[in-house]
Amino acid sequence: MTSYAIDLEPLKGTHSHADNTDEQIVVTLAPSGTVVVQSIWLDMSKLSKATVVRLKHKIDSSNYREFQDVTWGPNRPSGMLFSGALAVDDAVMITLQSLEAEGGQ
Repeated sequence: MTSYAIDLEPLKGTHSHADNTDEQIVVTLAPSGTVVVQSIWLDMSKLSKATVVRLKHKIDSSNYREFQDVTWGPNRPSGMLFSGALAVDDAVMITLQSLEAEGGQ
């Protein structure tokens, strides 16, 4: 067995969250081989409405199945941490869906 290290550059960037209640893809991680993700941190500080965060894994060529969801609210800490070793050998997707439009009152 050959052992080797894989360094994944953290996925950094900005997601422009639309002012609606549609489910929106934030990021899809699709490695070329199996990787183990130890944690995922989402900065939620700019969201002002309750939002469902979903983690999904790819089950075939075009479909994903949800394996975890958390409802985040504006009175919670400014970030969300998903922790625990997650082996990714195909693709994992993170989506956000506001329960009320961000721009709405």
